[in-house]
Amino acid sequence: MSITREEIRQLCIAHDGFMAEQASVPIEERSVSAAPSPGDLIYRRMENAQVAAPAAEPQASEGDWSGWERWLRAHLDIERERMLDGIAEATVTLIQRERVKHDREIAELRGRLDALFQLLGTGNKKLWTPP
Repeated sequence: MSITREEIRQLCIAHDGFMAEQASVPIEERSVSAAPSPGDLIYRRMENAQVAAPAAEPQASEGDWSGWERWLRAHLDIERERMLDGIAEATVTLIQRERVKHDREIAELRGRLDALFQLLGTGNKKLWTPP
């Protein structure tokens, strides 16, 4: 299964629209005394809240792209295999179509040759025998 760039673009547009729509929906507020239902998410708004800085993640050095290169190589290998499979399938289909066409032409020529032998009155086909 493959997806075209246009289909990806349409999905992105639909996703962006959905996200914009969701952002415009006001958040439903409940009083603190209301008991949450199972599965409810609880949001708390606090004034003067301080946001903690996220923990620093170890960064790969600027020159170390080996992880990215492995990932990219693996995905390119997968795409190369898909392309080879597609080319092989197309080649087999083309060969089969051409073979059918040539088989018809050979059968037609054999029929003409047989008719020619009959016109010549030679019931003897020693001059030509089909393979």
